[in-house]
Amino acid sequence: MPKNYINYHSHSMYSNAITPDSTITNYDRADRAIALGQNATGYLEHGWTGRFIEGIEIYRKTGLKPLIGTETYFVLDRYEKDSTNAHLILIAKNENGRKTLNRALSEANISGFYYKPRLDLELVLGMPKDDIWCTSACIGGIWKYGKKSEDIIKKLHNHFGLNFFLEIQNHKVESQKRLNAEILLLSQKYNIRLIAGMDSHMIYPEQAQERDDYLASRGISYPDEENWYIDFPSYEQAYDRFIQQGSLNQYKIEEAFESTNIFSNVEEYSSPIFDQETIKLPTLFPNKNQEEKNKILQDLVMKKWEEEKPNVPEVKHAHYESEIAKELDTIYKTNMADYFLMDYEIIREGKEMGGTITLTGRGSGPSFYLSRLLDFSTIDRISAPVKLFPERFISTERLLETKNLPDIDFNLGTPDIFDQAQTKVVGEGHAYRMIAYGTVKSLSAWKIYARVADIDFETANDVSSDIKKYQKDVLHTESNDLESDDINELDYINPKYHELFKKSRKYIGIVNSITSHPCAFLIATDFDLREEFGLIKIKTGNNEYLCVNCDGDFAEKYKFLKNDLLKVSVVDLIHKVYKKIGIKPHPLPELIKICEDDVLVY
Repeated sequence: MPKNYINYHSHSMYSNAITPDSTITNYDRADRAIALGQNATGYLEHGWTGRFIEGIEIYRKTGLKPLIGTETYFVLDRYEKDSTNAHLILIAKNENGRKTLNRALSEANISGFYYKPRLDLELVLGMPKDDIWCTSACIGGIWKYGKKSEDIIKKLHNHFGLNFFLEIQNHKVESQKRLNAEILLLSQKYNIRLIAGMDSHMIYPEQAQERDDYLASRGISYPDEENWYIDFPSYEQAYDRFIQQGSLNQYKIEEAFESTNIFSNVEEYSSPIFDQETIKLPTLFPNKNQEEKNKILQDLVMKKWEEEKPNVPEVKHAHYESEIAKELDTIYKTNMADYFLMDYEIIREGKEMGGTITLTGRGSGPSFYLSRLLDFSTIDRISAPVKLFPERFISTERLLETKNLPDIDFNLGTPDIFDQAQTKVVGEGHAYRMIAYGTVKSLSAWKIYARVADIDFETANDVSSDIKKYQKDVLHTESNDLESDDINELDYINPKYHELFKKSRKYIGIVNSITSHPCAFLIATDFDLREEFGLIKIKTGNNEYLCVNCDGDFAEKYKFLKNDLLKVSVVDLIHKVYKKIGIKPHPLPELIKICEDDVLVY
């Protein structure tokens, strides 16, 4: 009898982005796998690969091999409006498998999306058979298709061969027991190996209440899961459950557990996107060396300066040219010519397509005069009444030491047009909106707890009001550039409720949604984002966006370029700034005059 197994079939809170399902983190399941002596664990989510970078980071810290994959939604024809959404597990055996899986999931969001991203046999059988592991997943799998399921099984087995498995599970329900018996017959008929899946959504059985509470807060329940085991058991626990279920003899059970050890052979995923040291600076000139790209930028800047000269008093020309030379020198020393050349083309293309840039500046970008010359901003930092410091945007010391990319925030009247311009300039597959995670905050956590603990309305309402006061003060403090760390939430809550309130904190931080980032786009020219990250379709408001599976923290930590294309209403913006500093806003004609004078920077 083997002493262990690999829990490849497990889910975390990142599944909630598509299907609310779990309250545990990647680190929770990694800790459990390590405690049980396992050398690999699955990072599988429903319909997508979740925040897969955490699996890579855990591997680097602990040596626990990540299994990057998904429990995908499968349909007979992804072009049909079919919501059967049968489950099918796909796991990348190696780097090529990871890219292939991302490409298929991207296509599931592009051509197969119907409420959820869906794959069909065309996409699944299009994956290289030697780079993907495939299992028949849970009771909600392809068994939904009745008599057609056997034909699907045959096609999957014919394609993936020894990399295809029939998955048995040990839930204490008659439906699973019957399915296991059917699976055994198919296994014997087609000589397909059995594999034992845990379908973990938590670590310990006692966490079931926490998960149920979270699901209840979303108005969701899964009554079919009664008497299911969805924790992360030891080998002995899992084996005993199979024995108690009684669907298979001990030899078949041991065989299924032994099959999980194949995942120890997963190869290390190796990609430039996992490199934290190298700046991923896109380029429009892959065949030019740095000196040649510097010369292209210099010629462009001097051409733009000649066009701008008539608008600058002649007495100031020498000073302007000196400042231009300093900024160019900084760009040369930091090898950032590509950054300016690419954004110049994007802005130029966007304007030709009818896009508009507002007469405002945000962030540190306008503190470079080259931002004005290259049409990134209308602000002339040299003559601006407010002193702007170029080193806030780019300094040789900061960029060379931290290897961080500069960040221009574009204030636009028509960001969607500039989004199209980005794709036109860098090519399909190289520029997409990023994602942002929604997490349970203090107020939501309290409401979850108050509901499940049956807290009386008056108490629940009092604490909710206190939390809102705390949040308002934090927002006010941060909006005035003051530190909010010293503001203690408990100071706002009646002491007699402190213990109740503390019990709600276990829900804080649970990922419960994803949205498209309001303005950040990931750009890369050296690789296809559809393969390296994968795409996910997200509805935000009345719009649907195809987003790259990369958040802001991921992009910054691994040194990717992100462009911020923010829709800005100038008048609303100025009103906001005046309100912040406590001054009564000017009437509309004066606001427009302020904009024309190019003095607004925030």
